[in-house]
Amino acid sequence: MSRTGLWIIGIAALCTILGLANSRLLLPESSDADQPPSPPLAMQRETPATESSAPQLATDAASMHVPTFDAAVAPAHLVRPSPLSLLDDPDPGIRIEAVDSLGALGGDDAITGLGYAMSDEDPTVRAIAIEVLAELGDDAAVGTMALALNDDKPEIRELAVLELSDVGTDAAHLLMRRFLADSDRHVRDVAMEELEPSP
Repeated sequence: MSRTGLWIIGIAALCTILGLANSRLLLPESSDADQPPSPPLAMQRETPATESSAPQLATDAASMHVPTFDAAVAPAHLVRPSPLSLLDDPDPGIRIEAVDSLGALGGDDAITGLGYAMSDEDPTVRAIAIEVLAELGDDAAVGTMALALNDDKPEIRELAVLELSDVGTDAAHLLMRRFLADSDRHVRDVAMEELEPSP
């Protein structure tokens, strides 16, 4: 073979090599070996919290039940007892406080409780009840003070006369007249003195 033929064959081989090289450079790299591995299935299911989840959290917080104080189910030491329930307390000091509390409350229930206190075994409790009724001073309170007519202590009956005099209403004066027939002379004298008109 001549030198010219060998030269032509060499040029053709070089062109073939260059063509293959150019084709490799132009092809996209998409082989499986070059692709990054897919995350596990468990990781694919976990999605990070986004702003869209914030309203749901706020809604859940707003719907949470906040416990409130309920006196009906609260422990006994947290509930203040009613003054009426304390009128039977074995401690006379507690009963006196209950009588004072009833005077601060006022109303029909308070007057009923004060009438109950006027039958207390302790004369001090009965005396405080008379004073509180006189401070209320309405006709219902004055009518309840009539229970003092039957008190076994002359001092309590005398106190009732003096408190009725301070009330000064027509109903109070009518009740005072009933003490003019008291079994104790001193009580009668006090009633007569308080009923006399002022000069």
